[in-house]
Amino acid sequence: MMSEVLKKIGKHSLVYGAGTMIGRLIGFLMVPFYTHFLAPADYGVLELLDLTSFFLSTVVGLGLSGSIVRFFYDYQDERQRHEVVSSAMFFGIAVLGGVYLVLQPLCPVLSESLFATPAYGSFFHIIIASLCFDTLAELGISYIRAKQQSMTATGFTLARLFMSLALNIYFIVALQLGVLGILYSSLVSSGTMAVVLTINTLREVGWGFSRAKLGAMIRYGLPLIPVSLGMFVLNFSDRFFLQHYANLTEVGIYSLGYKFGMASGVLITSPFLLFWGAYAYEVVERPDGRRLVARLQVYFTTVLLASTLAISMFAEPLVRVMCPPDYWRAAHVIPIVGLAYVLVGLSYFFRVGLQYTKQTKYLGYAVGASALLNVPLNFLLIPRFHAMGAAWATLLSFAALSLATCRVAQQNYAIPFEYARLAKLLVAGVILFGVSRLSPMTSLVPSLLFDSVCLMTLPVLLHGLRFFEDHELDRMRALTVVLARRFRPIREVP
Repeated sequence: MMSEVLKKIGKHSLVYGAGTMIGRLIGFLMVPFYTHFLAPADYGVLELLDLTSFFLSTVVGLGLSGSIVRFFYDYQDERQRHEVVSSAMFFGIAVLGGVYLVLQPLCPVLSESLFATPAYGSFFHIIIASLCFDTLAELGISYIRAKQQSMTATGFTLARLFMSLALNIYFIVALQLGVLGILYSSLVSSGTMAVVLTINTLREVGWGFSRAKLGAMIRYGLPLIPVSLGMFVLNFSDRFFLQHYANLTEVGIYSLGYKFGMASGVLITSPFLLFWGAYAYEVVERPDGRRLVARLQVYFTTVLLASTLAISMFAEPLVRVMCPPDYWRAAHVIPIVGLAYVLVGLSYFFRVGLQYTKQTKYLGYAVGASALLNVPLNFLLIPRFHAMGAAWATLLSFAALSLATCRVAQQNYAIPFEYARLAKLLVAGVILFGVSRLSPMTSLVPSLLFDSVCLMTLPVLLHGLRFFEDHELDRMRALTVVLARRFRPIREVP
């Protein structure tokens, strides 16, 4: 049973992961490009604009993308499923059109509020249009994910990525538009994708509309708005504190370090969730579904922690090689942010029971409490420690989020999570990272070799902590024998 679930999750997560990996790799390779054409202050402006767009899209989306995936599995009849999707699409088009008309006249006010000048009003005109297109496109992608068509969803994602990348290079290098060029490329790629996905989706699902289904989806999705807003506070509010207590340069440096720190979340967690978000409900309904969810959390966290540990150990040389000296301080926040995203990964499994039982309001309570904790932490730590203070506030808040989500979820739908094994994982990761920082080696190559040895001892340390179960050790031994036979040199016959 477990092998069947792992095989299906692995197959689709691999497809989503390949798309995410390509996107992340391209973004990784583009870091020197952006950091050479954009000053840290420009990078800070772009970050604040992106966050504003994300905040607005969270509100105007009404949680419909998550509702499509959830309510799609409430029906077995194809016509009923199509009606779920078409109702959400038509409602989304109407809402987004109204949002665009309302927000456009407010662009100078938004610029004045965020940057203390109306000069960036034209930027806000562009990001409002882009966020409406992105939100509409996400509804179409959610339908594809609900059908578990990972290849198709990844294809659309990569198409948008390559279009945006090509336009970025043209607008920034050829036309020298800077931040404005990045905004233009986002508008064109988002608009194109929204039109294509909307046409394709409605062509497939038809023009049905159900007030009852739409009402149920809105009731399910509305509590997800404060959840998303709470996650926005947890993830991004520190940038606004940094702007106030430091400057845009500090925002830019921290934002770059944050992107490296959350790399494991992007490469591991995001692809996994794109499939798991739809498949989790099918797993929970199995006779041993709860046990499967708990075991999957352990395996997922092991992979996530190992990748985070690797990124954290090699963070400083990576940043020094890829970025100008003005950005080098970004390396200091990477390990702290990375650990925070490991804790976030835990919380996605803790919340499964709440989503399955449609008790999303309790998830809102957990996220809201953690967000309320994050604000005073930002007030306390950022004025004194700036970027490092923001990183520690993030880590402490995400730890609170994971604990709060676990508590409310277990009270509503108990799952036998393996807390002792999860604790051993976290302890092993912290120990190895601490040992890697004790290296007396100052030159690059010996330091990298020392960190590599530390990373490779993770399985040994976990074995010493009695993390592995007997059946897992047996499987690893069997796999070792198979690999040894496969790669054994072929002896020549005399």
